[in-house]
Amino acid sequence: MLYEGDYEYFIKELEADEGQPYHMGNRELAEDLFKEFKKVNKEAGMYCYDISQFICKDNRAKKKLIEMLNKQKERQEKELKQTIDLIKEIEEEVKASQLVFHS
Repeated sequence: MLYEGDYEYFIKELEADEGQPYHMGNRELAEDLFKEFKKVNKEAGMYCYDISQFICKDNRAKKKLIEMLNKQKERQEKELKQTIDLIKEIEEEVKASQLVFHS
């Protein structure tokens, strides 16, 4: 549900961040704003990820969002590799200590 001034504020913010995806954390509000915005901007897109919503005014903003998500993916892949490596290290320590105790 949009309240008076919500859409105008959104448009002002979107215009101020030219070429940037507009980040939100309220799905219901994002969907309402996007529905109105899409009526006047056919190139616009809204993309949801986890608890975030991103509204892109144009392809330039969509490309920026792709870049942001790729950077996030790289960080997550690095963190996942570090987690897997740490699990292996701990498992090896546990296995080695069990061998010592059983000898």
